[in-house]
Amino acid sequence: MSIDGAGCSEGDSSAGLIAMKSTIDELVQQNRTQNKNMANMLQLMKSMQGEMKDMRGEITQLKEKCDNMESSACDRRIERKLGEMESGMHMKLNTNQMKLLGMDERLKYHEILLQNQQWKYSAPRPSYQYWAGINENARGHAEEFLDQIKKCTEEMRYGNSKGDIRIHSNHLQYNEDFLPHWKEFTNALEQYHHHLNHLVETKDDSKLVLWKIDLSDEVLDLFAKALKSTYFHRLSLDSNNFGQKGIKLALDYLEINDRLIEFGLVANPINSMKDIERLCTIIKNHPTMTVLTLNRCMGLYVNGYDVFKLILTNCMDKLQYLALSYNDIKTDGDNSNSISYFIRSNLRLGTLNLYGNKLNDNDALEIASSLKHNTTLAVLGLDDNNLTSIGWKVLGKAVFDKTSLNSAADSNHTCVIDFPENDSDFDELREINGTDNRHNPLNQNFDPILVRQKKIYTILSVRNKNSSNVDHFDEDMPVELLPEMLMSIQKYAVYHNADFRTNRSLPPRDTRDVKPLSIMFEILQRWDKSLAVFEALSSQRE
Repeated sequence: MSIDGAGCSEGDSSAGLIAMKSTIDELVQQNRTQNKNMANMLQLMKSMQGEMKDMRGEITQLKEKCDNMESSACDRRIERKLGEMESGMHMKLNTNQMKLLGMDERLKYHEILLQNQQWKYSAPRPSYQYWAGINENARGHAEEFLDQIKKCTEEMRYGNSKGDIRIHSNHLQYNEDFLPHWKEFTNALEQYHHHLNHLVETKDDSKLVLWKIDLSDEVLDLFAKALKSTYFHRLSLDSNNFGQKGIKLALDYLEINDRLIEFGLVANPINSMKDIERLCTIIKNHPTMTVLTLNRCMGLYVNGYDVFKLILTNCMDKLQYLALSYNDIKTDGDNSNSISYFIRSNLRLGTLNLYGNKLNDNDALEIASSLKHNTTLAVLGLDDNNLTSIGWKVLGKAVFDKTSLNSAADSNHTCVIDFPENDSDFDELREINGTDNRHNPLNQNFDPILVRQKKIYTILSVRNKNSSNVDHFDEDMPVELLPEMLMSIQKYAVYHNADFRTNRSLPPRDTRDVKPLSIMFEILQRWDKSLAVFEALSSQRE
């Protein structure tokens, strides 16, 4: 027994020595890198000093050459030359300054990594009283939170994070025993900006996500200090129960962070229109903000439709994605109907999510009318509003009007609408325009040109089944559509091609359609009439 014990002890010692040697080797290598960076910086500074010395010498020579020249000509020449040299010097200084800043940032990053090699996570486990006072379900959420916050803190300290910092639980309530853990986390977050600036991978996609975790006033103060210089590209806050102080912290961060692309507040009630006005002002002047999510955010004293109009009026030339779901938005017969007005305006907005509000069939009619003039909106979410089958059918006709080839061609071909899933009448529309993905701000739709051709082909297919396409040519074949009709037939002649079926930019094959050969045979069989219609329409245009 004593021999086994001795063996274990010796093995543990060897493993410890190996681990220690590995750590020392890593520190030595990092120190060499730091020394090399410092040497490069010194060399760059010497080079800048040499360039400035050469410039001073050139200016002195220029003055000596001008001694025998007329004063006015000499002054003009010196002035022009000095301007050129000053401009060149500023350009070189700016370039070198950027290089120096980059090298300085890298040096600080490596210096912090070296310091953090000795750092250990020291926040204690919550007290016995805490664990005794919660049920088994809450205990599981607490354990999950403690594991996540420790993991994220260590990743930030040791430089292992890829810029994606996420802590989420299932509505975990705040307790004072969590404060040491938040202090560890925010201390790491405060020095994390060196890491974000250093990593190329986080250039446009670093994230800070805090979901369904209470944040007390004391924790918010810690975050306010930590985030003053740590700039993420995306911030998402969900159900944090942090009140007005948390709203202010979020808006302050949006205002100072000129890198922020995405800003999300979900289920954190905003109870003041002044905060909404401030939000709109910040976004209006912000250089990078394009994604705004404010689901379930309207408080008791804020009207959801007023908020929507304010955002549309001030921010629509900036935003590409806007989510205002479950905010009690209702137009109440507003004749201006800002929703349809801004859809008609055809601005940058690509996704508009309005799930769970109180829009009705009249709103659907206004929106359907405006969609005919819009070519940028890619996703429109209207599920769980007060729309009946009438409103949904009006929207369906806006994206695919089957009345004629002309009306089909003039329909909206870019927008995906979340038609009711349990209604088979809309299956065809989902297949042609695409399927809504409400959780993806970068939802990709089918190519609008191909969607247009697919709709033309669908009408040709139905007519082929029921009677004949040529019978409709007299009243329904504009000369502009005849070539496109033939193109659509050719395009869908490759239905069985594997590349076609796997290309996500193309609408999928519809098994209800007849095969292209049937339509082409019909047109060629009665080509005399087809050609006569084509020639008659061509002559009318001339």
